[in-house]
Amino acid sequence: MLNTLRRRLILSHVLPSLIIVPLMGIALIYVLETQVLLPSLTHELVEEARLTAEIAGNRADIWHEPAQAQKFVDRQKPYLTERMMLLDSGGHLLASSDPTDAERLGKQLDFPGLANVLAGKSSTSIFYSQSLSAEVADAAVPVVGPNGQALGIVRVTYRMGNVYSQFLRLRYLIAGVLAVGLFLGATVG
Repeated sequence: MLNTLRRRLILSHVLPSLIIVPLMGIALIYVLETQVLLPSLTHELVEEARLTAEIAGNRADIWHEPAQAQKFVDRQKPYLTERMMLLDSGGHLLASSDPTDAERLGKQLDFPGLANVLAGKSSTSIFYSQSLSAEVADAAVPVVGPNGQALGIVRVTYRMGNVYSQFLRLRYLIAGVLAVGLFLGATVG
């Protein structure tokens, strides 16, 4: 009788933690990824694009001469971890930090949020890019000249594969902490 009562008491103390702790871990991972890390990434992309747009807004020559635009992007390249593009005020590609975009130079680009950027608003989105064959986070910011006219667009694109590998490390870390917590909770229970 004592043996079964003892087992029931242990089970009554351990079972709730075996159910609640993994559920809390899943909820924690979801909240961190969707509410903290992804918004932080898109905010950083927008801020980087805004900073570049501010600098490029004072350089009218890069919006009329693609060679100057490419020189501008090439000077930024050592500081970039993502792809940067300069588009004219009509959405045509002037320059890119990615050499694979060379055949698209001068062509009209179509991407989510282009209409908003052409209307003078910043745009962020996460989508699958056919040209990069990957899911990307994308930020586009209009460039306004000193006299207030629209000069072009700065577009910054970051491959989500890099972010997902960081998410995977975070998931393993949280799973490890939860496993240790479950073990200690079961031992104490």
